[in-house]
Amino acid sequence: MRLPLILIWAAMASGGSAKEASFDLKQVANGQEIRLVYLWHDDQLRIAESRQKADSASAAVVSPAPMNIYHLKKQELTLILPVNQSYEVLPLSALLRRPAEELEGMNARAISEGGTAAPPAAMMAEKSSEAAEWKATEETREFHGFKCRKWILPARRDQELVVWAAESKELPPFHFLVRGKPPRFGPEPDASETWPNLVREKNWFPFLVVLQNNGRQGQTELMRWEIEKFSTDPLTKEQKDTFIIPENYFLNSSANR
Repeated sequence: MRLPLILIWAAMASGGSAKEASFDLKQVANGQEIRLVYLWHDDQLRIAESRQKADSASAAVVSPAPMNIYHLKKQELTLILPVNQSYEVLPLSALLRRPAEELEGMNARAISEGGTAAPPAAMMAEKSSEAAEWKATEETREFHGFKCRKWILPARRDQELVVWAAESKELPPFHFLVRGKPPRFGPEPDASETWPNLVREKNWFPFLVVLQNNGRQGQTELMRWEIEKFSTDPLTKEQKDTFIIPENYFLNSSANR
């Protein structure tokens, strides 16, 4: 039996017009490109990687990439893993790594109770000193019919994020593709990983994000994320069907323990 992640489409439509959109995102880093395809319907957001088919039989075999279905109201993520035909359901809070201070506190409690401490925070990557603040600019630009303002966020060392973002009820909360459950503790991620969380906290939708380095020889672009296509046309039946877990996939409940 198939396991639906969304309500029956006809029933949803009868309750009013659904918020729908489809868009493609291109990530460029170190000369390599990754393209993601997004589908949005009300409180469901699906993200999958778009991969070109090999041109020859001699091309390297690439394992199928995971897919994400975010349930925005429940604050849950269904992580679909085609490589072993399984899926996991995770609370979004499980995607956040705990800070070093919390790890140190847990170590102190473990030692007092006769347990063993986890690796000390000193072995983890250095944390950024203070939370940087967004800098607003007066520059605006239109992307796919949406007016965006340019924002700048200082990052580590001489880096900064340049974000062109819009605010609109016609746009979903922005998330990035999760490829696997991250460790509960670990080095503080840098701006290239955390920026989707930062723009989501501001209720912004990013159409163009650039991570750049401001060195002595000028600005150097390190990474770029750009929405290449955007459509608010109703989703097709084929697109809607991708919100349903294939019937031959199994729930990997052990992965959530």
